[in-house]
Parts: sequence; C-alpha cells; structure tokens
Amino acid sequence: IDFADLPVRSRASARGPKSVLVTVGNASKLKNITAALSAFRLIRREVPSAELHLFGHGLTSEKYPSAEGVHPHGQRPYPEVMAFLCERADLMIHPSLEESFCMAALEAQAVGLPVIGGAESGGVPYVIGDSASDCLVNVRDPVAIANAAIRILKDEDLYASLSARAVENVRRRFTAKAMVDDYLKILAGVLDSKTQGRTSVETGSWRRRA
Repeated sequence: IDFADLPVRSRASARGPKSVLVTVGNASKLKNITAALSAFRLIRREVPSAELHLFGHGLTSEKYPSAEGVHPHGQRPYPEVMAFLCERADLMIHPSLEESFCMAALEAQAVGLPVIGGAESGGVPYVIGDSASDCLVNVRDPVAIANAAIRILKDEDLYASLSARAVENVRRRFTAKAMVDDYLKILAGVLDSKTQGRTSVETGSWRRRA
C-alpha cells in the first residue's frame, strides 16, 4: 500500500445521518455475499438508517435485486470504489470464506475503515491483524456478523479505536518499506541458518533441521 496514492479520510466516527456498510467481492459462493445480505437484514433492525453497498463483478441489481437499504453497484473503476470507501463508507463486511490474501480489506483499513472478516477465512485474519479481534467472526453465521457490526457502529469509542488501529496495521506491516524489511529479515535468517549448517558439517556435528 502506498498511502500517497490513497484519498484521505477525514473522520474516525460512524455518527453520521446514515450508517454506510460496504461489501467488495463477486457473486461466487466463496465470497459468501448471501451471508452479508442476511446479516444486513438483522443490522437494520437495530440501525434502521443503515445501507449496504455491494461492489464487484456480478453484484448487480439483476442478480441481487435492490431491497430496502441494499444498493448493488456491480463492477466499478478502482478510483471510484476507493473514493466511496474513503468518503462515504463507515464499515466493511468481508464475508469471504477463503482468501490467500485480501486487498479489499487491506485498502479499506488503509483509509480507516474497520473490516469485519472471517476468523477462519485463510489470509483474512493475517491481513486484519491480531489487534482487531473485535472484527473477526464466523462469517458462515449472519448473526455473528450482525452482532459485530451493530456493536462497532453503536460504540463510538470502539469505532474510533478500530479505525485508528486499522490504519496503523497497514502502515506498520504493509507499506513497501515494511514488506521489504520483512523479506530482508527472512533472507538474512535463511543465510544465517545455511552458514550454521555448513559449519556444523565441517565440524562433524551436523544435524538435520525440521
């Protein structure tokens, strides 16, 4: 993530006239959009002004007819989606069942959005980070998604904390410099282990390492 390329979000509160939730994905089963829709119906009972905006291939009104508060946008240009995340959205629901990595969640965090994602959805917990445990749920359970969203939207202090931690998570772990530094540490460790292994062989005390 290059923060210089991102729009700047000026708020760290969800206390607007509407609570705007967003899901970025596609219509495949692994993206689990139906869970977000089911959760949203529960969220609306507690937060009647809430809206859910769907972005991504196949997330159109033809496949997901607009219901009360649901707005399918389909596939939109990247700058438009990022502007929406920054300027209008309050919270991302990412119900995907499996990810190797999750750029949508990372980019949402980079502009200060708390992201609700799957606690057992592959790389999602790695991206969201340990400090945001309030956001990690069983995304197969719409009730769990809804409860997390309602709590975050209604607790202003929690929301502000999660928003700040989201940005810090990306700055600390996913800028180019942070990623390069991590690779260098790994490579240095590999080189060091090879050197130690060679020394052990030369002294006749080499042992196979797991």
